[in-house]
Amino acid sequence: MVAISIISVLIGLSYAGYATFTQRQKLISAGQTLKNTLRDVQSRNFNGEIDCNVCNCTNPVVDILTGWFVDLSSRQFYGSCQENNFTVTNLNLAADINIASNNNIIQFINDPPRVNSNTVICLSLLGLSDKYYRINIFRGGDISDSGGLIS
Repeated sequence: MVAISIISVLIGLSYAGYATFTQRQKLISAGQTLKNTLRDVQSRNFNGEIDCNVCNCTNPVVDILTGWFVDLSSRQFYGSCQENNFTVTNLNLAADINIASNNNIIQFINDPPRVNSNTVICLSLLGLSDKYYRINIFRGGDISDSGGLIS
């Protein structure tokens, strides 16, 4: 009976450790996914990707691309030209991932390549207190992350 009790306690402790590990991995994965999405949006802007079905592409002299945007509040990114949005796409972050930022709408501007302002994004996960994943976007366009969870 004592052996069964000891085994039960050990199994309970290992499960609690595993649950914390999976939460940490989920937050790290979300941070890396968002960082990669930001770089994808930056690339689309730098390459001048537009949708000619939405934008008037007939006049090559006029620069019609306003830029590419990441809206952290709505968890979407999209391109914009002549006040029309195109390629509206979800960020694909789980609902229990919290996003905190000093700038909820990030605009990638093409000429010269940059963003509208320095931005710090912190991701956290419900149930994983005192840990977060930080992403920095600098006005010059550099995107960096914390490389893992920080307290």
